[in-house]
Amino acid sequence: MTTKNSTRANIMIDYKQRMSKQEVATFLRTIADKLEQEGKFTLTQGEQTHEVEPSASPLLEVEYQERNGKYKFEIELEWRPNDHKRSLIIE
Repeated sequence: MTTKNSTRANIMIDYKQRMSKQEVATFLRTIADKLEQEGKFTLTQGEQTHEVEPSASPLLEVEYQERNGKYKFEIELEWRPNDHKRSLIIE
């Protein structure tokens, strides 16, 4: 019998809340401003605090979908620790 190695995601914060468009814009703007100014931002939920510091060149994924009259828009950043942008050098 063969067993597959599966790695489960460690979900550190799972947050869902209905907000006004203005509140959503403020939330996203705060993240964008912190990333631009400090290169990181902090998420706090209850007693849990996580500093989010993407690499210099994270992968940005944007997804917009519709299913049975329900729309979903997601913005995702993905990176690995110490993931530096690698340039190609030709000598």
